[in-house]
Amino acid sequence: MLTVLLSVLKITGIVLLSALGLILLLLLIILFAPIRYSVTGVYDKARPELCDLQVKANWLFHMIRYLYHRSAKDSEHWLKALWIRLYPSEDDGEKPKRRKKKKKKLPEPDGGGASDGTEGSSDGDIPSDQEISCDADISSGTDISSGTDISSETDSSSDTDGSSGTDISSETDSSSGKKKKRRKGLWRRFQDKLRAFRKAIRKMRYKIRAFYDRIRDGRIRTEELIEAIRDERTMQAVTDLLVILKKLCRHILPGKFNCCIRFGSEDPSVTGEATGLYWALFMLHKNRIRWEPDFEQDRLEADLLMKGHLLLFFVLIALLRGYFNRDIRRLISIIRDR
Repeated sequence: MLTVLLSVLKITGIVLLSALGLILLLLLIILFAPIRYSVTGVYDKARPELCDLQVKANWLFHMIRYLYHRSAKDSEHWLKALWIRLYPSEDDGEKPKRRKKKKKKLPEPDGGGASDGTEGSSDGDIPSDQEISCDADISSGTDISSGTDISSETDSSSDTDGSSGTDISSETDSSSGKKKKRRKGLWRRFQDKLRAFRKAIRKMRYKIRAFYDRIRDGRIRTEELIEAIRDERTMQAVTDLLVILKKLCRHILPGKFNCCIRFGSEDPSVTGEATGLYWALFMLHKNRIRWEPDFEQDRLEADLLMKGHLLLFFVLIALLRGYFNRDIRRLISIIRDR
């Protein structure tokens, strides 16, 4: 029984140790496997069809790859893990647009309503019996009603003589009422304009006050920031941060950098000034950038080749140094509060 228990413990221990070893191996591979990158580019001002830019990067022994290529004709970029495309995915392409099915209009039912009757009469060429009878009645009725029209005209003439006085008085009343309405409308317009002017003055006063408050708050913040910068702890934090960034840049910057620029201008003095600037900045590029001036013709050509690698181990160390530094954390909190 004891031997069985010991054998079980032995097997479990071996499994746990092997799993722990695999985890440590994966961590070491992730931290110490370099991220390699390369950038190549060509630029020609006179022939833009030759312009080309290509950026490549790979990690974990080319298991994860990235490519960005841009030229005058086309461009592409993708991120792959082994043979699987992660970005942009294959499903992100343009989906075919579905055609909307047009609804078929159903034919209108042939009903026997009034509307159908009118449509039938308007479309048809042969008039109906009712229309013929109505036309006959109208033609006969005009002659008969002529006498009644004369009598009605005589009666209306007598009525207009009696109502002429009342019409004149009503016209004067209406004209006076219109004048009063016009006066009231002008007064209301004046009141509306006066209210709008008061509102505009209030808004201007509020805007001026808000602008003054912003200036005051900005002045107070700048004073507090200057006081915080003058503090010894912030100065020490800035120096520590610069040291960390300098060490990190040594590992990030490319180990191989070659650039050739061929420049020429129509004015030779411009070419001479550019050449003087190149030699003035010689301590920065340390002859990694080659300069070929052309004093005869206008041209601008450039060739670029850049290669480098990066280890995540050094990035992790830089982050940990910055996190455990109290002065840097205090500086970051001050910047967030401001």
